[in-house]
Amino acid sequence: MIKKFLLIIVLLVLNSPVYPLENHIIISDLYIKSVSVDNKDVISVSILPTINNDRHILILRGLQEGKAVLTINLDNRQDTFDVKIKSDETIIKLKEGYSLYTLDFPPEPLDIDPPPSQNNFPDILRGRM
Repeated sequence: MIKKFLLIIVLLVLNSPVYPLENHIIISDLYIKSVSVDNKDVISVSILPTINNDRHILILRGLQEGKAVLTINLDNRQDTFDVKIKSDETIIKLKEGYSLYTLDFPPEPLDIDPPPSQNNFPDILRGRM
């Protein structure tokens, strides 16, 4: 189920404006009521609601180098995180109950072999019996 969400998020991020810094997904074990950032010039954070309105996933985008404080409001508590954006990395020390995933692609292109020609498939796979 999380893989489906990650795929959807990746597709959303691919269609969003491109920034030269890393983008991340933060997944919380608990329902996220709201988020706030003290320095909106450094990072942009948005909650990704799902079809079931789970609100466990955040998308964090680095906008420019600097420091910011991310505040996540949950049902029964408030968690704050120091975020440091550098040109080559994003530093976030998460607490227990959170997971962090990088969304950016590797700098080198991936080599993918072409599919085999149809002549190499067995007859059953070509629709013949």
